[in-house]
Amino acid sequence: MNSGVYPGHRRPFPCGHSLATMARIGLGIVCAPTNISDIVATRQTGKRVQLTAARSCSGRVTGASQRRKNKDADGTFGDDNQHYRQEPMDSTYKRIITAISKQPLISQSAIRLVSVIQDEDHSSTDLMRIINQDPTMTAEILKTVNSSAYGLKKRIESISHALILIGERILFRLALHACTGPLYSRPLPFYEKQKGAIWIHSLKTGIASARLAASCKVTVDKDVAYTAGILADIGKTVTGQFLMEHKMEIVDLMAQTSDNENFISIERKVLGVDHCQVGAELAKHWKLPEVLCQCIGHHHYPEQIDDDDTSRAIAYVVHVGDVVAMIGSGGGVDTCLSYPIGCGYEDYLSVGPGEMAKIAIEVNREVAKYTESMQTA
Repeated sequence: MNSGVYPGHRRPFPCGHSLATMARIGLGIVCAPTNISDIVATRQTGKRVQLTAARSCSGRVTGASQRRKNKDADGTFGDDNQHYRQEPMDSTYKRIITAISKQPLISQSAIRLVSVIQDEDHSSTDLMRIINQDPTMTAEILKTVNSSAYGLKKRIESISHALILIGERILFRLALHACTGPLYSRPLPFYEKQKGAIWIHSLKTGIASARLAASCKVTVDKDVAYTAGILADIGKTVTGQFLMEHKMEIVDLMAQTSDNENFISIERKVLGVDHCQVGAELAKHWKLPEVLCQCIGHHHYPEQIDDDDTSRAIAYVVHVGDVVAMIGSGGGVDTCLSYPIGCGYEDYLSVGPGEMAKIAIEVNREVAKYTESMQTA
């Protein structure tokens, strides 16, 4: 495998159309172009946004030597690391490993929420107990549900009252937002045009993933898919800190990339690691369930998950949800390169480009409502 090449085979959508093209064919909508920073625009005149692979798929990646492995005891990211780091570990790579270990732990409330929602036998009482024990989370939820965006006639004064009026699923999502939103609060210049764009994209990915879970051929819990989607890009909160140190190098690399490469290959060339790997290590650092660690670490290449059909299915759901979240959305520098749909997604999802475009419209409406609730709370 060549240095910096996205691991795993990829193939285009039916008839070779991109997702955006298929959406226009199916629904007659025009997807807004992705925004990129002026500095890249001046160096990359004419480079088009692509959401599918130009590369054909000759088969699914197989073999342990081609799959991502857990972090080794020596601080590297697995003995298969040649896919992700071609040069000897430099100071930037070491600093990233250190930054992961020094990241503040995610709140215990968030960990308990994720654990409870994975338990098929959980009750709404379990959810309320966790929220009520976290004053900050409780206040954030009540502020949101009492905003004009929800249009409730009576003011909600308690979590139990909120549960009755908005339901367990929405209550869980609002609780998760309260825990995870601050994680995306730091400026990430290479990943977002405007502050907060990564959080909005993560919301869209979570919502799209929950919708896509209903089309999965393997039973996937919608709330687990939602959580995995929300946290899929959490590694960018670390890698984003280091990318600005390599600004001009990245600009030059982007000008030289082929149309079937994405920003992950550039992350690896510059940092020695990508945001997926870093996100998985963060999830382990936070002691999140293994299924979330797997999905975060493989949401751009779910076919590389070994021997766990459920994790692979959820990863495919989030993988496609991530691409759906890009439809009609402006992004950062990273989205001006291809983010292909993985080979084999049809084995897990009964959904085509037309359905994906419809989901994208629904997702944008739901996020608009959430954004309004934040502004009017």
